[in-house]
Amino acid sequence: MASDGESHSDEAEEMSDNEDYDSKRKESSEQEADADQDDGKEETGDDGEDSQQSPDESLASKKKKHDRRNRQLALARESAARNRAAKESGQLQEATVKELILPYRAVRRIMKLDKEIGTVQVEAAIVATKAAELFVQKLAKESHKHAKDRGRSGIKYEDLAETRAMNDNLSFLDTLLP
Repeated sequence: MASDGESHSDEAEEMSDNEDYDSKRKESSEQEADADQDDGKEETGDDGEDSQQSPDESLASKKKKHDRRNRQLALARESAARNRAAKESGQLQEATVKELILPYRAVRRIMKLDKEIGTVQVEAAIVATKAAELFVQKLAKESHKHAKDRGRSGIKYEDLAETRAMNDNLSFLDTLLP
């Protein structure tokens, strides 16, 4: 069992890693914005009309885009490496699973009911579970607004049906909520 001093230093180190990542990401975004502004200046002349780029300018523009893409890839790789390290230590999955309300194993079983799906990774089931929770929360909040408009605190079928009718994104629920 880790002592309080060790857990605080681990937390501080993790926060430091997150701050480093955030600062690198912010720096990368600022560089991209500067590069986008530079690209815009190269494509138009002083009078605002499009001008032909010389081969050297075109090459320089391509190099900037290539460098920007490489920076983005490097940041993504660093983030993936941190996530892998957290996953290997069990921290990422444990924290995520503890936050879930719905049982991810049940969602995983439901996902496996489709005959075309062979296996479902635990991480995929966790993400699908979180998505389901967010969907139900949003549907409940919207339906609760309709119930409050009618002077009720409880949600009824008609509130869900009204929510579905008012939101085109919920048209897939037509068969359940006509």
